[in-house]
Amino acid sequence: MQLSRALREEFKKLEHFFYNYKNALSRLRAA
Repeated sequence: MQLSRALREEFKKLEHFFYNYKNALSRLRAA
């Protein structure tokens, strides 16, 4: 099913975004 694959791609992008966001926050706090 194409839809589920598209959803998985979007979810992966979101996950990556939140990961980078959290990393940036912890770096700001450590600075």
